[in-house]
Amino acid sequence: MKKLMLFTVTCLLEFVIANPQGRYSISCSVADGDTTTIYHNQPLVFSVSITNKEAYKNWQWNMAADEWIQELEANFKAGKLSEEDYNEEKEVAIKGKKTGKADTLGTLAHPWYEQLKFYVFQDDSIQKEAWPVSRLGITPNEAVAVLDENANYLLYCHMPPEMVSLIKPGSYSIKVLLGDVRSNQVKITVLPGDIPQPVLQSPEMQIRLGQYYWLAGNADKVFSYANAVLQKDTSNLEALILRGESHILKENYKLALTDFEKALQLHNKKFPSLYEPPEYLIGTIEWLQQK
Repeated sequence: MKKLMLFTVTCLLEFVIANPQGRYSISCSVADGDTTTIYHNQPLVFSVSITNKEAYKNWQWNMAADEWIQELEANFKAGKLSEEDYNEEKEVAIKGKKTGKADTLGTLAHPWYEQLKFYVFQDDSIQKEAWPVSRLGITPNEAVAVLDENANYLLYCHMPPEMVSLIKPGSYSIKVLLGDVRSNQVKITVLPGDIPQPVLQSPEMQIRLGQYYWLAGNADKVFSYANAVLQKDTSNLEALILRGESHILKENYKLALTDFEKALQLHNKKFPSLYEPPEYLIGTIEWLQQK
């Protein structure tokens, strides 16, 4: 998934669970760190990403073992290694390989993404009422997460602006629970006022708001925020891509293709030294051309 420039709280849960099958982990970042400050009418977005770092490490280890075996075979055939040494070292490489079944998380009746619980703390005291955090955008298709070396599950959760406005201003810490495992702590400061007009009208905030509503699937608001930026600056690359995304949401593929082709031309002009343009731009243009 492309990088989203949200003024969001990105909460990726960081933990490692050991069990007989292996380990899975959920990584964490909050606005590229672990803290964020928002205004009283800003949306709050959490992204939860689950991977199996242990399985990935095992896969890397086994790949290195296979490369070692190939090197042994090449040296043996070239006469650089005796048969005895070849067999001995090959056996060491094979025995050194790591095995283990992939972890699974969730069931069809209780999907993994419905098991997340958000706990809010203020002044080291847990609040009695949890914040109304809900899933944002498309729900993952897989109710059961198969956590092998290739696993990468991403889920967005959020509180819309109207919900954030009900929170008492102050500093909060959030921990997310999955079963009996807690995430790392994410710190959030909610300011008492709404977004000041100069900040609200800034290109950065307009794009961030547009990208939030892109996740929410609100094409009209996405277009409105993106177009507001482009009316002032026709060379804003992020706004151009965002407006193209709004057209895709409305299935106006010709208009979307026009914006993405302009975005590609603008990217190449702004970054002539780059060997290749972003894969996302190329891939989206090819997809739109097929439409």
